[in-house]
Amino acid sequence: MNQITKTLSLYIDGLKTPLFRKKLFFTLGILILFRLIVHIPVPGVNLALLRQFFAQNQLLSLLDIFSGGTLANFSIAALGLNPYINASVMMQLLALVVPQIEALQKEGEYGRAKINQYTRIATIPFAIINAFGMFAILRSQHIITTFSPLTLAAMVASMLAGTMIMIFFGELINLYGVGNGISMLIFAGIISRLPVGFIQTMSVADFSNPQTTLNLITFVAMALVLIAAIVFVEEAVLRVPINYAKRGQSTYLPIKVNTAGVMPIIFAVSLATIPSLIGQFLSKVGNPAIAGFAT
Repeated sequence: MNQITKTLSLYIDGLKTPLFRKKLFFTLGILILFRLIVHIPVPGVNLALLRQFFAQNQLLSLLDIFSGGTLANFSIAALGLNPYINASVMMQLLALVVPQIEALQKEGEYGRAKINQYTRIATIPFAIINAFGMFAILRSQHIITTFSPLTLAAMVASMLAGTMIMIFFGELINLYGVGNGISMLIFAGIISRLPVGFIQTMSVADFSNPQTTLNLITFVAMALVLIAAIVFVEEAVLRVPINYAKRGQSTYLPIKVNTAGVMPIIFAVSLATIPSLIGQFLSKVGNPAIAGFAT
């Protein structure tokens, strides 16, 4: 709790600085643009059937929460930042086996810039493959009723453009805003679903029943404890002692306990959805929609 109070006090003091306020307002402006893009739909999709399909699949609903509702709306940002995250993880894994990439990681700012450039390039094929897979799944569920090569090309290009725009927004936040741009966009997408969920809960809750009130209070308490625990782990550091024999002094080297941030969680959620998507796709192999798509 002391660490949370210290962090909040630092942000409050930072609001008194003109440069910090400028960065904060710039970040808020980018997040507003991001939420506007979410509501630009891809043509040729039956949104009513799409929302029903997502409501029946818990894994896809969870993935939709992480994407900020872009999947259920099937906007041009429907793929979210998943292709970029997959490309980032691929580059980190390649650094373990490719000496050239490992050497770039040791070259400071220049090496990081080159790796970021390669990551953006690798995002393009990931996004295209994901867009084709999304089209095939929606086609098998009769959510996309019309098919033509032009429609397919327009859909793939729109979803690819949406992903690249989101990456551009994230880099703008890194340069001129506050915090990590990719993490800020993911966070904005998640919390954007909170008002909708809160209104839905309030509309169906029966507060005349004491058990309902107790359940709601318990849920809020657990959420607050979870947030405090996440902040505690995120801010925690391992202090490695360092002793200077000649100077007779001692200090410590702070190493963050959670160096990977939210990347492993997002990547794990993406992997968790793969078996469900493959199973649904294979279950529709005998469907005439798939046969029509294959031909």
